[in-house]
Amino acid sequence: MTLSLVLTILLTFVVAFVLFSITVFVHELGHFLAARWRGLVVEEFAIGMGKKVWGFKWGGVHCVLRLLPFGGFVKLPQMAAMEAVEGKSDQEFKELPPISPLSKIITAFAGPLFSFLLAVVFAFLCYWVGKPDNKSLLTTTIGYVEPGSPAAQAGILAGDKVTAIDGRSVSRWQGRFDGVVESLLLSQHERVRVEVSREGVGLKEFSVLPRKEPKIENLRVIGIEDYPAKEPVVEQIIEGMPAQSADIKPGDRILAVNGEEVHSPGQVVYLVNQSSGPAQFLIQRGDSTHTVLIEPKMMESVGRRIIGISFQLRDSHIVHIPPSEQIINGVFTIQRTFQALASPKSAVGFRHLSGPVGIFDKIMNLLTVDWRFVLFFSVILNVNLAIMNLLPIPVLDGGHIVLSVVEWIRRKPAEYKVVEMMHLASLALILSFFAYVTFFDVNRVYKRVNKFFEEQKAAESIPGVQPVPAPTPSESKQP
Repeated sequence: MTLSLVLTILLTFVVAFVLFSITVFVHELGHFLAARWRGLVVEEFAIGMGKKVWGFKWGGVHCVLRLLPFGGFVKLPQMAAMEAVEGKSDQEFKELPPISPLSKIITAFAGPLFSFLLAVVFAFLCYWVGKPDNKSLLTTTIGYVEPGSPAAQAGILAGDKVTAIDGRSVSRWQGRFDGVVESLLLSQHERVRVEVSREGVGLKEFSVLPRKEPKIENLRVIGIEDYPAKEPVVEQIIEGMPAQSADIKPGDRILAVNGEEVHSPGQVVYLVNQSSGPAQFLIQRGDSTHTVLIEPKMMESVGRRIIGISFQLRDSHIVHIPPSEQIINGVFTIQRTFQALASPKSAVGFRHLSGPVGIFDKIMNLLTVDWRFVLFFSVILNVNLAIMNLLPIPVLDGGHIVLSVVEWIRRKPAEYKVVEMMHLASLALILSFFAYVTFFDVNRVYKRVNKFFEEQKAAESIPGVQPVPAPTPSESKQP
């Protein structure tokens, strides 16, 4: 691994850490400012969890940076018994002056409110600087249907334009809550209803029984997800690979592979990988066409046969998405995820969610592609943080609000020991959940990093080929 690569990884880590910390800081700042406004005792403002590594005292409040860079808290001993999370308080709970349920509600609600406001700020920043997008992902037209796949068995054809999935309209191929890919992955029924518009026929609806795909942790697919309609135009010939010695040049349009007409780069990838011998390519160059034979090379590092070309992604452009649309996308993405989790016939489970490790890794991934993607993701992240913290679970902000409303109705607070037991039980449940999702997060990171270094090693073993980063959503596919 080169020094420049190490420095790039370290810099990306630092930037991701700062961005993640800002998200936590703003949420806790909401609690802090509300508590000060309502006259609560504030003992500590902490970023991170675990052992204290650095801190100072300001205005009578301990400002602390803790060892584990995930999460944070504001220690408010008058709110509830939280010693299991925040450590023993400097003062006895019973000796502190009581506070009104309204003050507790305002203080608890301020954290999610500030997270939501931060999402709005990120949405305006993203609107101002723009977000890279590929025109090829704006289509809902199918570029290819894998032979023998659930979609093929149902009768769906390449060229069909998807109009709705499970009765919900779709607006693009991928990248929104109502994208074709997202709608399929988050489908909630045993069979998926796919409505398409077919040229010369009109609207048709198909009932498709999806298959589970091990490569994406057994989420359900139907065999069209990788194939939005797009002309497969060659952008680059990779030196030292089979395509270099063949008569293929940048700018060529691949018309057919092994006699099968192609309509998308993903289709070319699939057909090359399925070829058991030399693959025949029909190439268009200008106004002329010609045929070439290429023997694909099996690359264990990527797990498929390739010839060594990449496709044009020059349809990438900068879009300025209105802030309101970004917020709506964040809200509905979370809503549809929850609905899929609640459906016993959905393939989505808690293992597919991400904890702090997964979120941190996601930010690092997006930074390596384009920093503007991080702004767009931060909108969804902070909307998610606001909604999740409002769940009526003790320890979370929503739990504090519910307990405060009950106190308001009963006109007296719940027993200290009862509240403490509720918080301990909820804490154990939440920690178990985080341990569960973190296991899968770490496993994903390990696989991705391992694949990255395998590809680096494979590229270095071929003369003239430069090591390339692991594939990302914005990069071209290489057959």
